Amino acid sequence: MNRISVMLLLMGIGHFTIAQKRSVFLGIVVDQVTKTAIPYAHVTFDGTAVGTSANLDGQFELKIPASALPANIRISCIGYESITLAVAKIPSDRQRINLAPVTTALDGVVVSADKPKKKELNQARRLVKRALRRIPKNYSDEAIHLPAFYRHYCAENDNYVRLIESALDITRSGKDPYKAYIPQENLGFEISQLRRSFDFTQNARLSHPPISLNYLLTGDLTSYEYSNPLLALNTKYQLTDTTSFNNQVVYVVDFDTPRDLKRKAFHGRLYIAAKSLAFLRIDFSELTGRKTISDSTDVQLDRITFYKKHQDKYFLDRSSADVYALKLSYDTLGRTIDSIVHTSHIELITNNILPNPEKEKGGLQPTAEDLVNVDYDSTFWDNYNILQATKIEDKIISDLSRKLDLRKQFALFNTIEEGGKSIISSDAFQSIIAKYKDTPTYVVIWSGRNHPNHFDVEPHKWLAKRLKRDKAQLLLVSIDDTDEKWQLAREVYQLNIKGVMHERMSFEFDSELLADLFSNVLPFYCFFDKSGELINTNPPLPAREDVQLLLSAKSSR
Repeated sequence: MNRISVMLLLMGIGHFTIAQKRSVFLGIVVDQVTKTAIPYAHVTFDGTAVGTSANLDGQFELKIPASALPANIRISCIGYESITLAVAKIPSDRQRINLAPVTTALDGVVVSADKPKKKELNQARRLVKRALRRIPKNYSDEAIHLPAFYRHYCAENDNYVRLIESALDITRSGKDPYKAYIPQENLGFEISQLRRSFDFTQNARLSHPPISLNYLLTGDLTSYEYSNPLLALNTKYQLTDTTSFNNQVVYVVDFDTPRDLKRKAFHGRLYIAAKSLAFLRIDFSELTGRKTISDSTDVQLDRITFYKKHQDKYFLDRSSADVYALKLSYDTLGRTIDSIVHTSHIELITNNILPNPEKEKGGLQPTAEDLVNVDYDSTFWDNYNILQATKIEDKIISDLSRKLDLRKQFALFNTIEEGGKSIISSDAFQSIIAKYKDTPTYVVIWSGRNHPNHFDVEPHKWLAKRLKRDKAQLLLVSIDDTDEKWQLAREVYQLNIKGVMHERMSFEFDSELLADLFSNVLPFYCFFDKSGELINTNPPLPAREDVQLLLSAKSSR
């Protein structure tokens, strides 16, 4: 699957206007010799942790406030000489920035041990182990706050089926920051803004949470023990090269592990600063597989994690994960009868480093229910510092917009997720329920395509007596788009039941897709007390005996 161009953001700088001088710095970072793009180059205000990074095509956009003038911007990348540019001298159009590659030789490199031994057999292993021991010295152990951007998209058989993007805050406790099994043990997450498409992964056969922060951040091998190959005894290391970053020598170490009993194996590459022994970048792949008589699944997970330095300490800069999963199904003769390829890309970019937050740890990784409470704010996203040059890939927009415009999906997602609750909150429904106040009312919201069963709706004899005495009301509210369809459906499905009242409201769908998505929640049953307040969205069916308990407890309210 083609990788999406990365959104790059700058938080904490504030809002900018076109009128502000030098408000945007557009650039593309290229190799001075080969003239090819350099991905993931760091772009920061010199001496700060505020900035962004280039995307896969070497492009970036940096918003510059007027207060930053005069200021310098530093551009750096592993394997290249860093450069510093004065903001005042930056042209207004996109600038081509050439970085000169640094050539270093591995010959003569000697890795000293804590206790040097003659002809040590595995310098690379000792180097990595020393780098692991120095993590508490190289990385900040203070409580920190990281404003960040998150993006996640998926595809099935080369067809994009899901997109989710978020602006969030990550907070980390200062207590034992490098003694955690998974990120959620020492990190807190708070989603401030969210936009997402509908989820069309009906055939994925591979479940995934709505947002995967814990999964993504386990790629930070300096902090978490979960599936960490650097902590395994059977990992093999090889010192393969040296390079440079910010005028410092960097060791390049390759590693791999043999497949275990679960068919899992790792291989990767480490970039370790020679002087501090800090990890600057970690690339690794995880291979897993499972096979039975009827099917098999093979998964390759590719991760990249970058770190940036601020005030002599290193922090997480960005982390990405690309997943390729192949699922095959077999017949009784072992022949392949079906195959599905599911791919996904997850990325997180931190935009600033704010030490000593007032609240050391935020909430847990958000659940699907938590995310429904985050409303889509189109104004925020229109003004968010997103790379103009790296908008969402055209194929992603095309695939996801095939049934409904993508921006409309962002706006309507919560409405669909809330289902019946969205209908209840509409003005049309509220005007109906206002007519039935002063009496406890059991409501069934339905449509001709998603109707209740006659035998479920027919009132239990106890409820029927209450209806006859006007002590309760049973109301069926249809969202069919015409009176003709409404009346016909009532006749066909035998819903003209004695003592049951009917209303039709306007809740229009401008596409077949929306009506189909709502089919999962209709018919929707709910109960309102005599003041018109919603009491229950999962009441006993009107035909059940235990409906008596509901009305007996609530009718007095």
